[in-house]
Amino acid sequence: MMDTYTLADMVDLERASGVAHGPAWQQWTRERAPEQVKKYLQLAAARPDLVASRQGFMGMDVVDAPPASHAAYGNSSTKTNLWAPNLWMPIPAADMKAGKVYKASWGGIIATTATPTINMDPMIGTSATPASNLSLGIGGTVTLGTISAGSAFYGEFTFAIRQIGVAAAGATATGNGFNIFPAAAGAIGICNPMGSTVVTTLDQTIAQGFTVAATWGTLSASNTMTVQWTVLQSLN
Repeated sequence: MMDTYTLADMVDLERASGVAHGPAWQQWTRERAPEQVKKYLQLAAARPDLVASRQGFMGMDVVDAPPASHAAYGNSSTKTNLWAPNLWMPIPAADMKAGKVYKASWGGIIATTATPTINMDPMIGTSATPASNLSLGIGGTVTLGTISAGSAFYGEFTFAIRQIGVAAAGATATGNGFNIFPAAAGAIGICNPMGSTVVTTLDQTIAQGFTVAATWGTLSASNTMTVQWTVLQSLN
């Protein structure tokens, strides 16, 4: 009886029994493949040491860059988020997975008078209050010179999810990044590294976000910075 079955009949039987892409379907597909594809399949069978790319794609998963600048941070010495993490660099619940990498980038303008200090803290969370978020490693306090209004600054931070827990607050993450501040007249600009803290209580089961919290060392209306754009990308 089985001798009367064609390959197409066998494919139909596989599908009817709930077998997706079974041996008969695979053979049926190979026999109808273009000649060039058959050559590649033969090469792959003869050379199992050849490994194809994993084809991980970089993407802006949730939001695009903002339509306007974020609120200026100035005339303050209170630690303040430079943008709302839940709005402009959100990470959806359950989006984190072991091995996933995120890259945050931002830029804007800065102005200072005299020699104020500043530090920058990369943070994960959704709160407008920095103390309620998790720090990935605050940068060192740097002293800036007098910087003319409208001068550009830039920053980026890359962080990886090492693992996630079955329960809430069980994810581990760490990363590194920097801010580049302009120089005062006749001086060299400053690259300020930050990061390296390993966070082990990150909750992957709820929505999260990324932001940078800044702290001016001097309360002065002359010291101000405005982040004009922000982008969060997943690299894989």
